[in-house]
Amino acid sequence: MVVLSACGTAGGGTDASGSAEVVDVDAAKAQVAADMKDPSGMGNQLLPLKAKPSSDTKVVWLACDIEPTCTNHGKGLEEAAAAAGVGFTRIAYQMSSVESLLAAFDHAMDLHPDAILLSAMPKAAYASKLPQLEAAGIPVVTAYTASTDVGGGVSATVANQQTATAQFKALANWTIADSGATAKALVLNLPDFDYYQPGIKLLKDTLASACRDCTPSVLDVATTDLAAGAVPGKVISALQADPSINYVLCVTGGASTGLSAALKAAGLDGKVTVGGQSATPAVLQEIKSGDLFKAWTSTGTAQAAWAQMDQALRAIERSEVLPTGPELPIQLLTVSNIEDVQTQYGTDPNFRATFEKLWNP
Repeated sequence: MVVLSACGTAGGGTDASGSAEVVDVDAAKAQVAADMKDPSGMGNQLLPLKAKPSSDTKVVWLACDIEPTCTNHGKGLEEAAAAAGVGFTRIAYQMSSVESLLAAFDHAMDLHPDAILLSAMPKAAYASKLPQLEAAGIPVVTAYTASTDVGGGVSATVANQQTATAQFKALANWTIADSGATAKALVLNLPDFDYYQPGIKLLKDTLASACRDCTPSVLDVATTDLAAGAVPGKVISALQADPSINYVLCVTGGASTGLSAALKAAGLDGKVTVGGQSATPAVLQEIKSGDLFKAWTSTGTAQAAWAQMDQALRAIERSEVLPTGPELPIQLLTVSNIEDVQTQYGTDPNFRATFEKLWNP
């Protein structure tokens, strides 16, 4: 927990008047230690299903296009569908195009599914389709959206702002602890992805409160920038424009692709520290190298995918769902607690067996 105090505390400081609020760096360090522990337990998961899902059950996923997050989530959904013994169809759409999303909904409805799963788009973008879906008895279960607004055709939302803000809070605490509350950060944001926005605000507000001169800068990048490999160049330009920046915080692992090489080529290695959230194997390898990347948060995309499938199966059989989704664990990763870069950290080690037991009453 970041603790603000009206008087000096360990690692903090005051302004010339001696009355400025300062951050308790020791408290941030203590929370970092807690966030680095291996998670366990399934939180508020529900009771078993009423019955094993029928093999005739059809689930359609409308697939987002942020890499590698969306691809990894899709792999988890496919794996979960196979474990549950239900049919699974993937329909791709472009997050930058509402028209593409609505067309994907039309395609999905033509398949007469038992449920539609959606990732990464706010409810307002597809609200026009919900009356038709609700009338047809086709529940929608979302993931990776900021909204916890359910009802009106949306049965549940998984990995929502509660998960995102937990990761960003851990990242903020690490940044304060690592820098001794002196970080001047550049925060990479994906405004097309509403899931991240509450966490971005929390991160900005927390860092800004850490010290008088620590207000972070925000660099908005588009999903098309990620696909085009344009993010490193934008980061270098921002760093060259403001040499006081000493931390780069990435909204997702995919936003860091090519960043390490770009920083070195620009002669900025040793001048900035890189952290972020939603770690990927490539990010974990960078951290293990002990070079520019120092810390990343993770919540297992596979567990989130299985949780989304679990909520869909409950909606299909009209049993109790968790409207704002199950609690998902997070973990802060540094060189000291990364062993295998292919491991999905921030995940309960027994989640697959737990879900399979719930689905086979």
